[in-house]
Amino acid sequence: MHSYTVLFSQFSEIPCIVLTELNDIEIAADAAKKVAQDYIPKENVSNESVFRAITYSIIRKQFEREIRKSEEQYRQLFTRSKDAIYNSTPQREFIDLNPAGLSLCGYKEEELSNLSVRDLYLYESDRNALVEVLQKMVR
Repeated sequence: MHSYTVLFSQFSEIPCIVLTELNDIEIAADAAKKVAQDYIPKENVSNESVFRAITYSIIRKQFEREIRKSEEQYRQLFTRSKDAIYNSTPQREFIDLNPAGLSLCGYKEEELSNLSVRDLYLYESDRNALVEVLQKMVR
């Protein structure tokens, strides 16, 4: 485990930038993928590069917060809805089915991996009609 992992986990709400030696660029890139908002190789340190990294890191961290908030709102809507809501792949495999849908259909969450969206519809034509409507909305 790298020291930045421990540090960033303790201060996860603060934008973080990794300053790295030339031969540590792979580690810095890995940190940027996982926890940091940016990295600067020491050979590229300048007023401009530091200013840019700080500015972009603050903006990225704000976007991360907004995305997490939006995801949480979606999750709350999904789990608390009294209507059946599901996500599926185009191949009709379940990604998720909310608690109301599980209850309505009489399934348990662990059974989803053995089910297909086909199992929710009495008539395949009903699902095809829904797909057509959704495709028109996306266009």
